[in-house]
Amino acid sequence: MSGNKTSFVEELKQNPLFFTMLGLIIGGTTKEIEGFTGIPFQVVGIFAVLLTLIPLVWAFSIWLKKRKK
Repeated sequence: MSGNKTSFVEELKQNPLFFTMLGLIIGGTTKEIEGFTGIPFQVVGIFAVLLTLIPLVWAFSIWLKKRKK
């Protein structure tokens, strides 16, 4: 087991799909989360949108930088 180990953060930088999918799942279950936790569904929805868009914007900016070179 002397292989190259990467940290969790490095894995997320290489593959932001995890956060995007998590945001979509949370966004689809906002009403259930509101019923379970009491947090208004608008707040949960905003959190889900941010969780979905931030990794996509980050990945898109990296893609644009690579394309510029």
